[in-house]
Amino acid sequence: MKRILQTGTYNSANRGDAAMQLSFYHAMKARRDDCDILISTPFPNIDKNFYGKGIRLIRSRRRNLPYAFFQLLAAYLALRSFEMIGNGIRKLFWDEEIEATERSDLIVDLSGDMLTDDYGPHVAISHYFPIFLGLALRKRIFVCAQSIGPFSKTRWIARFLLASVEKVTVRDEISREHLRQLGIDIEKVSVTADLAFLLKPGSPQRARALLDEEGLRTNSKKILGVSLSTLVERMYIKQSGAASRDFISLMAGVLDHCAEAFNVQIMFVSHVLGPASGKDDRNICRRVAQRMKKPSIVLNGEHRPDDIKGIIACCSMFLGARMHANIAALSSGVPVLALSYSHKTQGIMDMLGQSDMVLRGADLEKSKLIESLATLWAQRDKRCDDLRTRLPELHRLANDNIEIACALISRDCP
Repeated sequence: MKRILQTGTYNSANRGDAAMQLSFYHAMKARRDDCDILISTPFPNIDKNFYGKGIRLIRSRRRNLPYAFFQLLAAYLALRSFEMIGNGIRKLFWDEEIEATERSDLIVDLSGDMLTDDYGPHVAISHYFPIFLGLALRKRIFVCAQSIGPFSKTRWIARFLLASVEKVTVRDEISREHLRQLGIDIEKVSVTADLAFLLKPGSPQRARALLDEEGLRTNSKKILGVSLSTLVERMYIKQSGAASRDFISLMAGVLDHCAEAFNVQIMFVSHVLGPASGKDDRNICRRVAQRMKKPSIVLNGEHRPDDIKGIIACCSMFLGARMHANIAALSSGVPVLALSYSHKTQGIMDMLGQSDMVLRGADLEKSKLIESLATLWAQRDKRCDDLRTRLPELHRLANDNIEIACALISRDCP
């Protein structure tokens, strides 16, 4: 029995994290039914209800940096037989996370876009700890399908870690260039695709039933799906010096224009639902919907990522600030105008030939948004066809991550 530990994500209330975890888990199980897979999570109380009884979880302490440091020290000292010191620390800090790491044949890190200094060095360091722990216990580590970099304050740590792991795959060429500039051997870095491209959507019948429960009829007007995030709002405010109400007014005005000009229903789809209220995308969606003059609907249900993908597939066009909501649209052949707060968005859109349909949160203005949405609406049939032509290659690239993981746990792997 081969043992794999999945680590690095935040929690299942972020449906993008859940999509990555579930996609890897189920694809790996389909390829290797002899694998015992654990998911490491900082929020097991949230995730146990979401993942259910079939998927085993352990608690990660990576967000408690002092505790994580002593975990690392315990693993290092105990493995190297510093008995007098190591045994004392081991009694205090040897827990199920170290135990699971020690028993693993492979650690698969799914930190998404967190191996960077963009969100602050403390966030980066918290995501470095599971990798450090694996290295301390001399385990094979696969940094899987991520957007990585840029680095500044933690540059030397990132260089050491990423040079020490077994394999790195990235989901865009921008990340590969960041790693080259960091001094990582580029031969160990492959460009693949996000694991969420492997996520199977809920059925059209289920999507229609869920939308009917939410009060949206799918047999009248076409639907413009919208995903918003406070990350884009903050980027806009920081760059423009505007207030929060100005961003809300901007988005409300643009969507009112679209509802009339394109004769569409506006549907807000939230891809991050917590865990705290301040991280729930439904709040910013409601604020925009309340400011709009035209009717719109905010989906309130706590839907699973496969159901969200099925719902988004009902849209004729999508305006998205959350990358995994955009992936749900793109992988369903739905044209997207992406609102970006990170290079990960540009990277994904580049790979699908949609690089002209990205607007940075810092650069948003009403005329530019309306012009881009009008262009996308006019070209939606052509872009839909283009997406469907490119998607098999993205699916193959996403599946390459599973093939690499299989190779890394095989007996003949060096």
